[in-house]
Amino acid sequence: YRTMRTLAQDNDIVLIQETKLPSEEPELTERLHALLQTGEFAEWKVHSSPALPEDAGAGVLMWYNATAVEIENGTVAVPVKGRIQRARVRVKADGTRFALTHAYMPTRRGRLTEQQAALQAAARDALHRAAASAHADGLAHVVAGDLQAQATELREGNEHDAWLAGYMME
Repeated sequence: YRTMRTLAQDNDIVLIQETKLPSEEPELTERLHALLQTGEFAEWKVHSSPALPEDAGAGVLMWYNATAVEIENGTVAVPVKGRIQRARVRVKADGTRFALTHAYMPTRRGRLTEQQAALQAAARDALHRAAASAHADGLAHVVAGDLQAQATELREGNEHDAWLAGYMME
């Protein structure tokens, strides 16, 4: 709870990856949502996408101060469960609008299995579609989260780095 208070002090949107909230235990997610929207956080809202059983290390959570920012239509899209969230955000103070993509890329540890490769491809596709949608709508596109989730020995000069560099230039 102290960590969340610290995060909320200087931020109006907090994005958390690797929540590991299991999709098969919705009551746990409900309890966390209640905790993050009561007391001093009564004006805050939360959207989460729990980890699927086959991707237990995943899970993403978007927590925001509803007195400062608005998620347009109150909708957060989840193109890749437990990995990617998308929202249109409006800053209440000045009306600034932007597209927000919250990503927790699949962790890479050596050679990808077929399932990991499919998940990585889906996440990359979701990020490309988010960028194209923001561009088509004339909105700035903010991408945040963990885009470089890979083992230390894989961090430099690999295919993912090349993809990420290209994506960031879009």
